[in-house]
Amino acid sequence: MYLCEMATFYRFTVFEDAFFFCNQAEGLPDVLSSVPLKERYSRASIILSWVALEEALSTSETVLRKRGVIDGDVPKHLREKAAYLANIVEQQPVDASEFLKLRRLRNELTHPDTGSKGYVPTPEEALVSFKFCFEAASRAFPYNITI
Repeated sequence: MYLCEMATFYRFTVFEDAFFFCNQAEGLPDVLSSVPLKERYSRASIILSWVALEEALSTSETVLRKRGVIDGDVPKHLREKAAYLANIVEQQPVDASEFLKLRRLRNELTHPDTGSKGYVPTPEEALVSFKFCFEAASRAFPYNITI
C-alpha cells in the first residue's frame, strides 16, 4: 500500500467576504442611486482584503512554527512579514511598491483626513486590492488557499 501526504487546502472566510463585497460593488448599475452602495461595498472589500491578508499571514506563521520551519522572530510589519514568509515557502514575494501603493489606499480608508471628504474607493480599486491581497497571502502560505 502506498501512502502519501493528502492535499491540504485552507479557506479564509474573510477573503470570501471581501470577494462578496467586491462582486456586489461591480454588479451595481451605473445610476446615481447606486453610488453610495458602490462606495460602501468597495470600502468593505478593500478593508476586508487587508484583514484577510493579516489573518492568512498569522495563520501561515502558526502552521510553519508547528512544522518546525520557523523557530525565531518573524518581522512584525506586514510587508516584511509577507516577504519573509514567502521566502520560507520558496515563493517570490509580491512587489513592494505595489504593496505600498495599495496599502496607502487602505490607510486612507482607515485613517481619513478629517479636513476633507476623504478617499472614495471604486469597484475597480476594490478588485485590484482583493486580487493583490489574495496573491500575497497565497505566496506566503505553505498550502493552497481557496475561496
